[in-house]
Amino acid sequence: AGTVVTASARQSGAIAIQPGVVQAGAAQVNWADVLVAFNDGRAVRVLPPEAIHLQNGESWAGEIVKLADGKATISTTSFGRRELQCGDARAIDFKSHLPPVQAGDSKMLYRTKGSPVGGSLLWIDGDKVVLNTPLGVLALTRKDMQRAVCETAASTNAAARAGQDEIALADGTVLIGQVSPVKDGFA
Repeated sequence: AGTVVTASARQSGAIAIQPGVVQAGAAQVNWADVLVAFNDGRAVRVLPPEAIHLQNGESWAGEIVKLADGKATISTTSFGRRELQCGDARAIDFKSHLPPVQAGDSKMLYRTKGSPVGGSLLWIDGDKVVLNTPLGVLALTRKDMQRAVCETAASTNAAARAGQDEIALADGTVLIGQVSPVKDGFA
């Protein structure tokens, strides 16, 4: 079951996606009228361990394979391996269930124990996270990391200001763009 909300109504029931419409129970709602749609689908028991948050508000949840040469590779459950530009990243989470990145945070590595370390990520490979700090290059153990903020974090509602749609998946992935319903899903 799920819920579809428009400016004038709220419909509940089993959600079905069809070209141009979202069906909630017996009601069909034109896609252009949908403000928010929630699907009370299967709960994810184990969240992916890591995430890359992008400047545009997207978040890709999965396992970070590596970060090198200006690119981050993440292995996701829903989309397989994806390569993202490091310049688009605002933060990288090494643990699940972390609070949202705060607007204004910049170039900082937060550890599970100890004080945060200022600096920029150079690369990630295996269990090592290497960053450039004012004290020089440091190689730290990945399991001891919480989050790396890559650039000055902007407000997370940039997508809404740009008139983009947002899809949030149960695994923590958030996708931003122009969304249209197609048979049994979204494009």
